[in-house]
Amino acid sequence: MQNGEQAATKLGHVANSGLPWMTILDSTGEEIVNSDGPQGNVGCPITKEECGYFMTMIEQSKQRLTSQQTSDLATALDAYAAPKRRGND
Repeated sequence: MQNGEQAATKLGHVANSGLPWMTILDSTGEEIVNSDGPQGNVGCPITKEECGYFMTMIEQSKQRLTSQQTSDLATALDAYAAPKRRGND
């Protein structure tokens, strides 16, 4: 991404806090939530805590997702993450 470092810094990303880092903005460009969870950047969520915070991000920012779609997303995320976290959770 051209000027990605400058954009990330402007949006509040702290250097060396991990990648990927994301922020979800509203239609005016104001931040709704970012990937800096209670235990740091969730990046690509793998641990139960990271996955939980990622789903919090979705809940805080969703506009058109149904409860079923949110549940399906959580199930898919867990199916992706579970094999990668064996012994790490």
